[in-house]
Amino acid sequence: MNNIVKLSLIASTLLMQIATAHVSFIDAKPITQGKAFKATFAIPHGCANTPTTKVSIQTPEGIIGIKPMLKPNWAITTKIQPYAKTYQQYGQNITQGVTTVTWEGILPDQYYDEFTITGYFADNANNRAEIYFPVIQTCEVGEYLWTDTSGHQHHGHDAKELNAPSLKVFKPN
Repeated sequence: MNNIVKLSLIASTLLMQIATAHVSFIDAKPITQGKAFKATFAIPHGCANTPTTKVSIQTPEGIIGIKPMLKPNWAITTKIQPYAKTYQQYGQNITQGVTTVTWEGILPDQYYDEFTITGYFADNANNRAEIYFPVIQTCEVGEYLWTDTSGHQHHGHDAKELNAPSLKVFKPN
């Protein structure tokens, strides 16, 4: 089998997984304390066969310097609040920043889209193995709360809260 056929099969498999998956990260690489990162969230479907109209991502404590990527035909708002403690970023004290990013627009149910942020995982953030980014997906009819940070795996969409997307934390030796 040549490389083009292999790549096509891999791409088809990934797209099928994305189309049926919950809100999740695309190419979810572990993040490292004291380092910048880029995270892309996949929104694979709407609610009750209706379009997604709003995507709100809550940034966890210790994730600072958040900047959302612009999307054509989507309005972006950010909520800035004080952090629970002072963080260090490139030698400066950071006491407040973006805690929620919201995109508003129209994503028809039959389409998939991605929403990207960049940020910085503070040097003095809590030492955790995994960091959750709760997401609220609002649609013309209903909403999904991708906000469960318990680690319990939900199957289907019937639970009040569904699994929040998460990133593993890389701990260098």
